[in-house]
Amino acid sequence: MKTKIFNVRKIELKTPIKIMTHREYDELVNSIIEMGYLNENWYPDEKDVLKLAEDPVDNLEFALWILNCSSEQKLTEEQKMIEKSIKKFVDDTIVFVD
Repeated sequence: MKTKIFNVRKIELKTPIKIMTHREYDELVNSIIEMGYLNENWYPDEKDVLKLAEDPVDNLEFALWILNCSSEQKLTEEQKMIEKSIKKFVDDTIVFVD
């Protein structure tokens, strides 16, 4: 399975999916939110997203932390594109089951 980041590069994913229930997802996100907020002086760049996508299952929690702990940070247009790529990466990694 291949995925595109910023419509520029294709990356071969090692382990493309994480199977979980919606309850497991909610518990994971809640535990991530409790870890704390994202440093306002840092936000991932395209290179960081490409690195995350190399092993999506192992990097899923970190990606969710970025998405759920940066809500107060004002994002630049470039950072909004990166956030969109991270959301796609997460959506492509998780398969929900009941």
